[in-house]
Parts: sequence; C-alpha cells; structure tokens
Amino acid sequence: MRNILRIKLIILLTVFIGSSCRIIKLNKDKKIENSIKTEVIDSLYKNNIDYKTLFIRYSAKITGTNKKLSFKGSMRLKKDSILWISISPGLGIEVARGVLTPDTLKFIDKLKSKYFCGDYKYMANKFNIDLKFRDLQSVITNRLFIYKNNGDINKEKKILKDYKFTTDSLYYIFENIDTNFVKNKLYQKILVSKKLFKLKNIFINDPLNQYQLTVNYNKYLNKNKLNTARSILIKVKDKKGKGEFKLNLLKIQKNRKMKYPFDILDKYKKMKY
Repeated sequence: MRNILRIKLIILLTVFIGSSCRIIKLNKDKKIENSIKTEVIDSLYKNNIDYKTLFIRYSAKITGTNKKLSFKGSMRLKKDSILWISISPGLGIEVARGVLTPDTLKFIDKLKSKYFCGDYKYMANKFNIDLKFRDLQSVITNRLFIYKNNGDINKEKKILKDYKFTTDSLYYIFENIDTNFVKNKLYQKILVSKKLFKLKNIFINDPLNQYQLTVNYNKYLNKNKLNTARSILIKVKDKKGKGEFKLNLLKIQKNRKMKYPFDILDKYKKMKY
C-alpha cells in the first residue's frame, strides 16, 4: 500500500514539475518574442527616411477595368504638409498637375482646360484608392501606416505592439487578428524584411466596405543615404472591380528648397464627377 502511495506521489510530483517547466518555458518564450517584436518595431521606425522635403522623378502605370494609362512626371513632397504632382507623358510637356494636402485635393487638366477641388472621396471613387494624405505620404516614403489611423505615430506604435507577431525564413509578420476570414472584421497584415528591416508588403481587407488593398515594395536601393523601394505596386479591389497602380521612383533628392505652384486659369471649367 505504501509503495502504491509512493508511486502515485512520484507521478504527481513529476507531472507538477513538468507542467511548471512548461509554464516557465512558455513565459520565457513569450518574453523573448516580445523583445524581438519591440526590436523589430523600433528598427522599422528608425529606418524611416529622415527628411523635410523630397523631390522625386517617377514613371507610373495605371491598370483598371478596360483602361491602361502610362505616364511620367515629378513630385515635390513637404513632410506632413503638401504633395505636389506634375504629369508629363512625353517630351517634358506637362499635361496635368495636382496638389494634395491633409484636407484637400486639387487637380488641373491642361489639355481639357478643366480643374477639380475637393476631398479624398474623389480619389476613392475615381481610382478605388481609399487612402488619406498621410497614408499616401507613407506609401511613397515606404513608411508603415495603420489603416484608418490617419498617421498618428504614437498611436500607431501602440497598435502595432498589440498585433500578433510571427516569423518565417524571410519576414517578420504582424497581423491584427489571427485570420483573414473573420466576418465583418478589418484585417491588416504587414511583412517586414528580416534582411533590411524595411517594409515588404501591407495587405488590408475591409469586408464591411468590400475593400481590399495590397502595397508591395520592391527594388530597395541605398543611394545617397536614402534606402528606399524604387518600385511600389498598389493593388485595389472593391465592389466596382480591380485596379493596379505601379510607381517607379527614378530619382530622389531630399531637403531641396522648392515651390509648389498651382494656379487655376479663368478659362478652366470645373470637372464633374
């Protein structure tokens, strides 16, 4: 009888010690995971471009339902303030110009002598891109953005720390929920390159609004202390259809003194949309 009790006691002690070891290991693994997550987040923000202004020469291609459009031009970006865009399809002749600020969107079509002044609902309706000024600024400069957060960095970091964090052989992976198939639940997935500590991909699924957005960053080039993706592919999908916007950054210069001219001539007529 005593032998049986001794054996049961040994079994219970073994189970208890084993469970305690597993709990300690799980807690240790969790601490290591949180430490790596914090390091990745800090490195991601540390690697952002430090700039006041950017001058960019670009080429672009828009593909949508029954339409394709290719063009070149230049951009002038004043951080958190204004994005000035010039479109010149060929021979350096400007055919259109746009100015974006955090609140407004302005556009002139020189060929048709028309203009538009409005907000970001126009861009969402016209190009199926449901992004605001700070989001677009982040896409161009390869900076992380949290969908519908409006560029609040402090809030952004706190949100990101609550994301599920995993890794594979190439990427650190952040997800706001465990799966992309939760009904009516906004899903965002972020891939960070382990080699560069730079963004590789952002995927957003907004089922309530029937909207999906994918941003791919490619061809990172560290030139003139600007480690930026020189090719950015934006894919959108909504209830109206699918579309792609490919942006190639051909030349980038930072902290140039620039002007952002935008004049609407009297002969221009207001666009209808």
